[in-house]
Amino acid sequence: MFEQLKKQFDQKSVQEVEKYADESKSKSLSGRMDFIKVLYYLRHTGRYKENRLFKNSTFEQYIGMRHQLRPATFENEAWAFFKFPKESENYGPGLVNKVRRTCGTEKVTEVMAKIEAIPGKTLDMQKINNVVHKFERPEVKKLKADKKARPTIKSIQSALDKAHGTIQQQEIELRAAYERIEKLKATAKEYKDKYENLLKVAGPVAAMVTKTVEQRANA
Repeated sequence: MFEQLKKQFDQKSVQEVEKYADESKSKSLSGRMDFIKVLYYLRHTGRYKENRLFKNSTFEQYIGMRHQLRPATFENEAWAFFKFPKESENYGPGLVNKVRRTCGTEKVTEVMAKIEAIPGKTLDMQKINNVVHKFERPEVKKLKADKKARPTIKSIQSALDKAHGTIQQQEIELRAAYERIEKLKATAKEYKDKYENLLKVAGPVAAMVTKTVEQRANA
């Protein structure tokens, strides 16, 4: 396929090649395939550097700035369009890559054949997902199970709200306990003051009684 691309574009200027890419990417999936193929050609020939604005740029910088395309997106779509052109054109490179991630590279051919065999003229995503799910790799199933076991944002927020309410209640109870202690301290001080005043009054009286008793005893 690369030789076909070279034959198609080697004699064209980089401006003509880029124009072809621009005209292709906004079309159907077949147009998207042509767009990715052009970028593949430019990368492997290095001709993207013929654009003076990107003379010293990497290919990743070039596709990001010139074509607003992430490197990972390019790599995934190029893999799908070159490895499974028919399936990618029919169902999109996204589905082909989903099968690759979920079921493993070695299962893509089998799974895509099962998807193609689904009866009906229109795409039934539920049936497609059921097929993909049937061929899931064990590690993907485990990852999904682990993800389900993780606390959700809603449950975390609920726990935080509950903890916040508990803290508020504890603050109220502590404040009430502190107020009771302060009242007890005030009551204790009041009784202490009364006791000390009583001693001040009772002391001289006790001394007089003692003196009188002693005088009578000596008479």
